[in-house]
Amino acid sequence: MMICTRLHGGLGNQLFQYAAGRVLATLNHTTLLLDLSGLSNQPCSETPRKYELKHFTLGPTIFAGHESIPKICKYLAPLSRLYTPWRIHVQRGNEINAHFFKLPDQTYLLGYWQSYLYFQCISSQIFEELSPACTNMIQGTSLLDSIVACKYHSVALHVRRGDYVSSPSANFFHGVLPPSYYESAIHRLSESLEEPHFFIFSDDPHWCQQNLNLEGFNYSFVSQIQSSAWQDLLLMSYCHHHIIANSTFSWWSAWLADQRFGFSRTVIAPSRWCVSPNMIKSDLLFPTHWLVI
Repeated sequence: MMICTRLHGGLGNQLFQYAAGRVLATLNHTTLLLDLSGLSNQPCSETPRKYELKHFTLGPTIFAGHESIPKICKYLAPLSRLYTPWRIHVQRGNEINAHFFKLPDQTYLLGYWQSYLYFQCISSQIFEELSPACTNMIQGTSLLDSIVACKYHSVALHVRRGDYVSSPSANFFHGVLPPSYYESAIHRLSESLEEPHFFIFSDDPHWCQQNLNLEGFNYSFVSQIQSSAWQDLLLMSYCHHHIIANSTFSWWSAWLADQRFGFSRTVIAPSRWCVSPNMIKSDLLFPTHWLVI
């Protein structure tokens, strides 16, 4: 008997799916199974993804490359026990359903689960399980030393473009944030923080250099995201303040920093998370102390 969660999408999405599975496994005092089949045979229209959670310690977890869950169960979840030993629970809509926390052992989760409210009750456990599996891959790096040296003046600023620009499906769903969002966020943060140092994490540093007005501020460019996403996410989490993109990648860096430093800091998030305003509810996605503009 165990809880299974299906992983699909990039690192940020995988973290949400892991956290949802972990809270159910914890509540049921059982083991978590990660189904990795969603990361193989991906449609050509989607951004290619790979399993990213291997870089974290995680909790007691079993891995499977392929789970024999018939596709029909995605659409006929109430009948899933006729086809498999699993109870299929498919996320419907973007509301938090209190029934989620009462789901029994042997439940198979299929969805994105993009809300901190799903795992808020075990936040400290999730934070501990998202420690790097090899600490020397983060500790002692020159960039981390630079971030730590800035102390309370460090700001992680994330600009995501990449597939949001190049992939028609990603652009249609997410869109890209305009320079005006970052200008407003930089202005808001500089009003409350003396001498901020912006660490700019982006997959498009050239665009940042051309479009972000950082004149008069201390800043450093970080351009490693494509080769080591998990390292950049953890490095961002060591910054005391955050300006995030409409991306679960930088969402998780800010959430980890909340657990690391507490809530007496500034996190600025975009009010437009998706092109369609009805896709995500900001009060479910963003902790209440984050500033949404």
